[in-house]
Amino acid sequence: MLLSMTRSRFGVAALSATLALAGLWISGATPAHAANLEVTGTSDTPLGGTNDCAGTSGHTCTLRAAVQTASAASSPTVIHLPGGTTATPKVYTLTTNDCNTNDDTCYDLNVHGTQAVTINGDGSATTIIDGDQIDRVIQLKQTTLNLNGVTIRNGDATKNKVSGLDGGGIDVRDGGILNMSNSVLTGNTADSGGAISEEPPPNTAPINSSRPAVAQLYSAEVHLTDVSVEGNTAADGEYGGGINVRNQTLLDLVRVTVSGNSMAADGEGGGIDVDGTATILNSTIVNNSTGTGTDSTGGGLAVDGTATLTNVTLNHNTAAGTDAGANIEVYDGGTATFKNSIAANPVTDANCVIDSGGTLTSQGSNLEFPGSSCGFTGTADLQNTDPQLGPLQDNGGPTKTQALLAGSHAIDAVATANCPPPATDQRGITRPQNGKCDIGSFEVLAAVASPSPTASIAAATPSLPKAGLGVPGKAGPPWMVLTILLLLAAPIPVLLRRRA
Repeated sequence: MLLSMTRSRFGVAALSATLALAGLWISGATPAHAANLEVTGTSDTPLGGTNDCAGTSGHTCTLRAAVQTASAASSPTVIHLPGGTTATPKVYTLTTNDCNTNDDTCYDLNVHGTQAVTINGDGSATTIIDGDQIDRVIQLKQTTLNLNGVTIRNGDATKNKVSGLDGGGIDVRDGGILNMSNSVLTGNTADSGGAISEEPPPNTAPINSSRPAVAQLYSAEVHLTDVSVEGNTAADGEYGGGINVRNQTLLDLVRVTVSGNSMAADGEGGGIDVDGTATILNSTIVNNSTGTGTDSTGGGLAVDGTATLTNVTLNHNTAAGTDAGANIEVYDGGTATFKNSIAANPVTDANCVIDSGGTLTSQGSNLEFPGSSCGFTGTADLQNTDPQLGPLQDNGGPTKTQALLAGSHAIDAVATANCPPPATDQRGITRPQNGKCDIGSFEVLAAVASPSPTASIAAATPSLPKAGLGVPGKAGPPWMVLTILLLLAAPIPVLLRRRA
């Protein structure tokens, strides 16, 4: 029997589907002209001797050596940081602190230069960069850092006063741009910005004039996607237990959870302090707190710059001060715009406090509980209405979220004109699920009809064989799998020749 086949678009599609079902995948392409460096050791040794990233036999490429190489490069560099397993992650600990200056050979990792640097880990649960509390973990200046699939932990910017005291995990300044995805920032400490600090320009001189004109508006930019910022601390209680966004800086959060961050003393913004410009989309800001002093304000968010919140869940934050705004304070001429968002369950004080010339504007479909301190009076706004939120937990997706429980008034409560966009929720679930979108970062899945009983299916198809391609006594795939395989093969012409 001779089998001959012809190629067709359907055949190619069927082959692709078959390969996908088989678990095969093709990785993303490396940026054009980028150098690729593979980290081969977990020690913190700088360049020199047998420590280099040239691929020399018997030599070791450490993370520090790779960053030094990338910062001096004349073209973009991609660094691969191998991970371990979830049970035994690979940890890259910064231990080199035996120098008298803050150069590239010790303390934090200094990413700078004229070319973009990309660091790709193998996942935040398996690839960890640990600051060992000798300094912050990374300082970024002048260039772009793309940081993916890692955990940044145990940085402490208060320990090495040569390089400044802010940004315990990452300090971004002097025209630096951070793009971070699928990562975690946890257990970091600084005077301001326990996890991340964006620093204002040191003077009025042009900011990094080599960058595009629009980018020169900001002295630093941070773009976080699918990132968890959890359990970080502003030790001196100045600005931002989690993230510090200073004047002339930009913050962009998409599908981010900011939780459990705190301030040790009086200060502003237990979760995030915004003195620059912040855009927050499909994100959760929960269980953050300021210090215990009377001047502590904005438990979740403090805004004296500009903040835009769309489909954000702002919940159960704490501010100990007087008229502090447990979930958000907008003050000193700051502006905050809410759309499709929740402000609920303040631990202390009111949900929202607007003072000293601050402005909070509703674009509709927002929910507050309890009370009406946020002034949500736009189209489809709900005041003093319990959103009935579940606990912060893994509900699917890359970050933890708070589900809307059955009967929540936030379900299907967004005005049609307000959504979509966004086209998904924080977990990546399509919006809307039931004709109208839900308020907050979580979209409840539409009810799925139960399948018919198996007995009914069998009764409707009595002639289909149950195994063995219809040959008695031969084991084979179930009939449904067989049917799928036959459908995939159907467009491929088959010629059968019998011998004479």
